Amino acid sequence: MGIHISKQSRLPELQKNEKQTLKQQLQERLLFFSTFLAQVLSPTELRQIGLSVLTHTPMINSQTGQG
Repeated sequence: MGIHISKQSRLPELQKNEKQTLKQQLQERLLFFSTFLAQVLSPTELRQIGLSVLTHTPMINSQTGQG
């Protein structure tokens, strides 16, 4: 029983680290993808995509680009 409790107490920290790693990986992929899009699409097309993304993810801060 004691082992179970100690595992439980470590779980949130592990999840936090995993979240941080996932967030970093996603940011790197997003940077790569947005760089690719910037080369392929016109500024107007990028603006339209950006607006549709922002309206579907209201938690993103439009000034910093971060949630």
